[in-house]
Amino acid sequence: MANRMTLPAEGQEKDVLLVLDKQQGKVSAVKGIDKEGNLQTVPPTQGGEFMQVDKNSDVFSNFISNFFRKYQDTSGLELFSVKASQAEQDAKAIEDNHRNPTPEGGKRAEMLRVPKPDFHEFKQGYRFDPAKIDWENLKKVGITADTLKNTKDFDRVMRGYKSRNTYTVSGTVGGFYLKPTDVKLSFYQAKDGTVVPKLHGVQQDEKLLQRPFHEHGFTKQEQGNLQGTGNLGGIAEIKDPKSGEQIPVFVSRDRYTHELEYMRADKWKCPDTICGVKVSPEQKAAFEAGQAVKMENLQFRDGTKRSAYLQISAVERGLEFLPRSAVQFLQQGQQPVEQQVAGLKDGKG
Repeated sequence: MANRMTLPAEGQEKDVLLVLDKQQGKVSAVKGIDKEGNLQTVPPTQGGEFMQVDKNSDVFSNFISNFFRKYQDTSGLELFSVKASQAEQDAKAIEDNHRNPTPEGGKRAEMLRVPKPDFHEFKQGYRFDPAKIDWENLKKVGITADTLKNTKDFDRVMRGYKSRNTYTVSGTVGGFYLKPTDVKLSFYQAKDGTVVPKLHGVQQDEKLLQRPFHEHGFTKQEQGNLQGTGNLGGIAEIKDPKSGEQIPVFVSRDRYTHELEYMRADKWKCPDTICGVKVSPEQKAAFEAGQAVKMENLQFRDGTKRSAYLQISAVERGLEFLPRSAVQFLQQGQQPVEQQVAGLKDGKG
């Protein structure tokens, strides 16, 4: 049975969708959608059983997005939105202009044409296809693709990382009302292949670090490291949720949401150079052991050379530059790691 959209409110002029098959030169009216997501069409004759739409509704936007996702590789179809009372007349005009184009006919068709949504380019290195994300649904809580692009988080979340920035969200999600709150955003792929957004709110559990993490109990020093630097400072053995085997991991704590994350330590290899500076064998060993290392004379894009502390981060899925608060923790609470690595000079960050 075909799925149909909700009728417009009483008294509103109703619209219908027309679809032009360029190869056949034929215009049909959309009746509905079958279970496989294919269009069901009928002749656009007066009084026909058409799918009626409200162009300003989210349902209409979702339908258009889903249509172009399914047929995005097909250039032979075009959609038009017309008033129900003018469907037959407009269908004939669109057909006539397709067969015998005229400036006036082309202008009229362009006014009625439904534009293809911007699905954003799928770039190399992306883990998720932006075209498979339900942006209209995400927009309901206050996040859009443009929002992510403006904050330079778009590429980051498409590559599988959590957003660096926080976003204020509110609205109804899955039947539940979400009061205004600040969250970070990430995506994951569900079992059915759909790409689903995940909102990361602040974890208020003060005893989170005192509880086992995948059967690993944090020592007092590890708890202090996670709170002070955001990183464990070593390698932990945890139980793999999938295989049940013990695996070596780096563990980090998101400095805003306080969520704990891990990444395989035996799968990560230290780069040979960082910001134009060769990494010594001793520095590599320290990085691969999860320790923070101070490196000198790093060459930055602005042309300056500076020293900085770096450490492996499970949140960033690689090396990160430690923020000032983390550096202060290292300098005040523990022996600076750079003193343990041969070839590095002592100094304050």
